[in-house]
Amino acid sequence: MQFIRKYLVYWQNAGSLLWEAFGSYKSYLVILVVLGIVANGLEALSINILIPLFSFFGKDQSATTDSISRFIVRFFDYLNLPLTLIGILVLICLLFVVKAVLLFIFGYLKNKIKNEYERNLRDYLFSRILSARWPYLLKQKQGYLETIFTVDVIRSSSTIETISSIIITVTGLFMYFLVAINISQAVTTMTLASVVVGFIIFKPLISLARSVSQKSAKLQKDTIHHVSESTTGIKLIKILKAEEAVAMIGQLFSKEYEKLQNKTAIIQQLSIIFIKPLSVIFVSLILVFSYYYTSYNIGALIAIVYLVQQMFGYIQNLQTYIHTLNDRVPYIRAVLDYKREMAEAQEKHNERDGKPFIFSKSLSFNDVVFSYAPQRKILDGVSLTIPSGAAVGFIGESGAGKTTIFDLIIRLFEPDSGEILVDGIDVREINLKDLRNAIGYVPQDMFLLSTSIADNIRFYDSSITDKQIIDVAKKAHIFNFVDSLPEKFNTLVGERGVTLSVGQRQRIIIARVLARNPQVLLLDEATSALDNESELYIRETIAKLKGKTTVLIIAHRLSMLSNVDKVFVLKGGRIVEQRDPKELLKS
Repeated sequence: MQFIRKYLVYWQNAGSLLWEAFGSYKSYLVILVVLGIVANGLEALSINILIPLFSFFGKDQSATTDSISRFIVRFFDYLNLPLTLIGILVLICLLFVVKAVLLFIFGYLKNKIKNEYERNLRDYLFSRILSARWPYLLKQKQGYLETIFTVDVIRSSSTIETISSIIITVTGLFMYFLVAINISQAVTTMTLASVVVGFIIFKPLISLARSVSQKSAKLQKDTIHHVSESTTGIKLIKILKAEEAVAMIGQLFSKEYEKLQNKTAIIQQLSIIFIKPLSVIFVSLILVFSYYYTSYNIGALIAIVYLVQQMFGYIQNLQTYIHTLNDRVPYIRAVLDYKREMAEAQEKHNERDGKPFIFSKSLSFNDVVFSYAPQRKILDGVSLTIPSGAAVGFIGESGAGKTTIFDLIIRLFEPDSGEILVDGIDVREINLKDLRNAIGYVPQDMFLLSTSIADNIRFYDSSITDKQIIDVAKKAHIFNFVDSLPEKFNTLVGERGVTLSVGQRQRIIIARVLARNPQVLLLDEATSALDNESELYIRETIAKLKGKTTVLIIAHRLSMLSNVDKVFVLKGGRIVEQRDPKELLKS
């Protein structure tokens, strides 16, 4: 009883998981079940017709006495057709043709469900990832999000095929069972008993396969994470001559994964390979039983033997599909977990009740406290005021909280306490889309698409015209370089801008931000990679923006702050000084 209870609990949990994943396709799945029952029913019926068919080759030309055979006789009588050999063969052929049509429809619906599920799941997860809160995304291991799309989604959608195979197998087994019990209740009961015993014997293998599948799924994610992390830092790996150590870790992952795959294959083979010889032994017993203890005619004997053989074949297939389903469960669970996590990690855009972004007076921090982790404050009571149209700078040691101030303004993070006000309105009350549309941000990390220079300046904003691209390229002092290229703004920059120098990449990113005419411009070490001449050009651009755009600059080069109105000096998460840049340069 304990075994049965555990088995039922497992399949109840698995059923709940599958319902959560595919419950929205229940109407399609019901249609598949109906098609499976009808298609397999027609085949089982055609097998039962073997009984009256073979009666034509025996001494007794009358049909046998089982209920289905009697129904066939009455069917021919109803149509006023003689029960002839040709008539029965035509009926069998028609049944198989109809079954083929139904199976075609079954296959089409199965693929439709699979492809639709995969598309909807990809679109949902991708949109949720893009709109997730920044703190949540920071916690994700490198390569894990890619694994969702390259592994988890594909394996989850392939479960539809497995479920469809189980439907066609179970309905076939059920219909064959009905026809078999119509011919011989004794033989069918023995067959059913042997099936139950077989499942009890092979149950430990199924449980072991489930455990191995869970380990394989986790190991696959860890492997992809290692590869993704290594390719991102491959330059440093080569410089530090760490190739062998990194490769060795990859080999350990591969070796362990190979062991798990081999273990899975052995388990599946053990649970499947003995079904066929067991079916042969069972059929032999049926023949012995029929020969010595019953008066079966040849048609009934052939039909029951064929049915039992087919039922064992279905059982063998069912074992395979159960193993496959076990293999898919960890991926389905991972996808569902990601969906739940992302649903909770969504940014609040407050589009309906959010206030519009209006900035004509000042941007203020009032006693703002922020920490990434408890007991480790990044900002500790920061207060400052920046008038609209002003240009200010931020300097301080690494980790002082300069970039965090920018992240809070753009609402990538929320302060632990205190408030950030724009014209007296808390930024959390402002429509997030309006806020970010009004702010231009040039980060330390340069991100370029592997497309053209023009596409990188537009960056998915089709409203930006070619004329605007040329104008902002001149402001960012990248136009002369681009104009000297054979394909000009259609020049491809390569993966992460590999065909450009660091300074050229940074100026393209500055042009991208200027193309959006921001009311507030945040420059986070935006000129760190520029030569002195390019930096001078950017300083001139910023000087022209003063009074029109509020500019906030984080810089280590004090020369970059020569034209700002005020410089805030940060230390230990606090503003320790607010000084005129000229005084700061003197000191």
